[in-house]
Amino acid sequence: MGYFVRRLAFVLTAFFGFFLASPVFAQIDPSPLNRILRDYRKGPEGWLDFSGIKEKELGSLDQLIRSFRRVSVQRWEQTGKDDRKAFWMNAHLAVVLSQISKAYPVDGEKVRFLPRNSIQQIESFWDTEFSFWKGRESLRSIEQKLLSEEFADPAAVVVLYAGTVGGPPPPDEVWSGRSLDEQIERHLRKYMESERGFRLDEAARRMWIPSPFFFWRADIVRLAPTGRREGEPPPFDERKKDPWNVYPVEEARFLSFVAKFLSKSVVGRIQGRRYEIKELAFDWALADGTPPPKKPEGIPLDPEAPYKEWKEGEMPLAPVDHLPRKWKKKTPPGEIEPLFGDK
Repeated sequence: MGYFVRRLAFVLTAFFGFFLASPVFAQIDPSPLNRILRDYRKGPEGWLDFSGIKEKELGSLDQLIRSFRRVSVQRWEQTGKDDRKAFWMNAHLAVVLSQISKAYPVDGEKVRFLPRNSIQQIESFWDTEFSFWKGRESLRSIEQKLLSEEFADPAAVVVLYAGTVGGPPPPDEVWSGRSLDEQIERHLRKYMESERGFRLDEAARRMWIPSPFFFWRADIVRLAPTGRREGEPPPFDERKKDPWNVYPVEEARFLSFVAKFLSKSVVGRIQGRRYEIKELAFDWALADGTPPPKKPEGIPLDPEAPYKEWKEGEMPLAPVDHLPRKWKKKTPPGEIEPLFGDK
């Protein structure tokens, strides 16, 4: 009798322990995400083989995304805050992988002056909606959920993978509620230490911060804890305690957030000294490991570029293709010569 009581107690403990830990993931199998993150990674930069994902994993991704609508409201309410946040971050990752893989190879002209293989060239990349248990969600709405009052976590959106060369690489494994904050911090530290991350020029007193932090800067400043209002100086006895008091309040909030993901040595070099804060140029190209496309021929994007090698007072002649159009004959009234098409 004692054996059966102990056995029943063990089974009940395991059963309720599993559901109390993360009831919502009992209905969702994240193994396709882990397999993709493990088997389709290319090189130390974290590029992904979207061609292979398109060929072999689209069915698994579609099945995973369909499982989002099967989560019951009851189980969602039983799920802890960190597991809910991890759920939305994994849903964002699955949708990003699905969107890019279905459109791959990306070669568009939707947005001028951006790479043809940019995610911005994918139609409705941020706004395509998918069914969830309480309605329809898009990448944009998921990001807003992570910034809502329920989570209020700007780091959770800064770290999100969007398939870009300039942004954070994909996580090494699916986001887990058990150690989510440590996982986010570790991933952002790795990003800041990479070639696309934080830059510092002590001689010129300048620092360059990656663009994703600037994209969410207003939310970072809004959600950063502070006891001081804009224009109000800190009390004298608090000035030495505030390492960012040399900056205005909003910049101080922004830098205190960014500093969480920098090494102690770097933080020690920038605290207490005023630096010019600049945004690092962002590369919107798709992070699939392909070589960058050749620069387009013709008029350069920099309007001053054609004249930088000319001395003051000199002007180069316009290229022949861009000379003003000359009329070959006078045009009688009512007979306008067409600019395009047959003449």
